[in-house]
Amino acid sequence: MQPEYSASTSRRTTDVTRSVWQFGRLLAPSTKWPVATLETLLGTLLLAGLCYWLKPSDPLLAESGFPWIWLVPLVFALRYGSLTGLLSALVLLVFWLVLIPSTVEQPFPAAFYVGGFLLTVVAGHFSDIWISRIRHLQGISDYTHDRLAALTNNHYLLRISHERLEKELLAQPATLRDAINRLKEQSAAGYPGEALPNMANVLEFLALNCQLETASVYAVHDGELATQPSASIGHGCRLEPADPMLREALEHKVLVHLQELDSKESAYLACIPMKNPHDELKGMLLVQRMPFLALGKDNLQLLMALLNYYIDGLETQPLISQVQKMVPGCPAAMALELARLSQLQLDIGAESSLLVMELPAAGVAGSVFDEVVRQQRTLDMVWAFANGPVRVAVLLLPLTDSNGIVGYLLRLDTLLQQQFNTDLAGAGVAVHTGQVDGNQPGACLAGLLQRCERHV
Repeated sequence: MQPEYSASTSRRTTDVTRSVWQFGRLLAPSTKWPVATLETLLGTLLLAGLCYWLKPSDPLLAESGFPWIWLVPLVFALRYGSLTGLLSALVLLVFWLVLIPSTVEQPFPAAFYVGGFLLTVVAGHFSDIWISRIRHLQGISDYTHDRLAALTNNHYLLRISHERLEKELLAQPATLRDAINRLKEQSAAGYPGEALPNMANVLEFLALNCQLETASVYAVHDGELATQPSASIGHGCRLEPADPMLREALEHKVLVHLQELDSKESAYLACIPMKNPHDELKGMLLVQRMPFLALGKDNLQLLMALLNYYIDGLETQPLISQVQKMVPGCPAAMALELARLSQLQLDIGAESSLLVMELPAAGVAGSVFDEVVRQQRTLDMVWAFANGPVRVAVLLLPLTDSNGIVGYLLRLDTLLQQQFNTDLAGAGVAVHTGQVDGNQPGACLAGLLQRCERHV
């Protein structure tokens, strides 16, 4: 989510970037294996038949000075991997054994086929390696993009909250944090079958905070608006599919209000999309009446940010519940990241680690905990709580393997030696480590906390 919402937000891709992207998708498309298999079979047979039609006396073009026919398996090996390349080569072998001996009097070109198969295997092997590396890096990039989107959204909401505190503290003491907590409660209290659960309560709350008078929310299914509103305030807004403002908002998935229509007529004052972090449209808020002073860009952007926060809460609640069933006290933010990292490990094998430290309640333990918090990286998350006579600090270290854990502890030991003339063992800190499980997100954390209970 971007800090500023405007009609031009989704149109910044240059023509050069778009053309390069389309050309790359054409050369190496992302397809399912049945499509790739069918394309390999038909493409190889078509090109082999074309060569046979052009030169029946040398259908494999073996006497042309260069084995042109092997470019076909080579292209498929580079396009989809070694298996499709070998399939294409086998089609050429069958093509010779079945069709050619009956029409061409020449011995089987064993060296020609052995060389072609080796060329295909080598090219396909390198293609498999790079496909695996790209998938691994893409998974890490998607995860960091989601974290960046969440941080950007939280930063924007924090800035708006501070501005509102400065302007409206005396008249309206409720802060934006209260609004976020209220939306989080509504997201968590929904039913699995509902598209926009508790939308009536959410819309009523937003109308109170953003001064809506007449508005309706319509759910979006597969890019199409529902015919009936999920919730309405005031008399509600009738759906006008041909309205230019609504079409603009649906096409570009951005906030559109009356000043951005270039003098076109519209039945609405504003159309506000409800999107998840993956830019998928889940709903549309249509506003027909609101006070003139409230019809400002800042207020509409805040309304959009709150709606998107509600949508994000809906999509992340199943992930959070999956972890909290095994670790009931786990904060929602850490449970969400733990579930996402578990899925990342299952998809691309990217390892992440958990580090649980038990710190005594007395001595230098407080300073040790402060040092742990200071050493926290941008992506790391910390959860601290009291467990009887000790304090427990749970650290989630994304994209960190066991070697990274060892390096982290050594660095922490060095800092403690420099500042307090002691190390973790000397300060009485017990350390438990584990790797995030790709099948059960909360299993590793639950096991580490059970170790703490036994240790206490």
